[in-house]
Amino acid sequence: MHVEGVESNRASHPAHVVDRVHEHGRVRPDGRPEQPREDRLALSDRAKELRHALKVVRATPDVREARVAALQQRIAQGKYKVSAETLARDILGGE
Repeated sequence: MHVEGVESNRASHPAHVVDRVHEHGRVRPDGRPEQPREDRLALSDRAKELRHALKVVRATPDVREARVAALQQRIAQGKYKVSAETLARDILGGE
C-alpha cells in the first residue's frame, strides 16, 4: 500500500529514531546523534569568596586551646582576678 505525502524512508520512522537514541544517546531532529556534553560549573566571584571563607572557618579550631590553658594555669595559681565591675559591665554588654 502506498500513501501519498508520507515518506517511506526508514530514517524518518519513529522506531528507527528510537533505535538510534538507544545506540547513540540523544538524537537531533534531523536524526543525527548529538555529541555528548561535558558538565560544567561556573562560580561567581562572590561564591568563590564564600567558599574560601568557609574553608578558613572549618580549619579554625572552635576553642583557642593556648588561651584556655593559660587561663587555667592562672586560675590554678590564684593569679586570675576579675573585678566585679568589669564582670557586671561585660554581662550587661556595656563598655
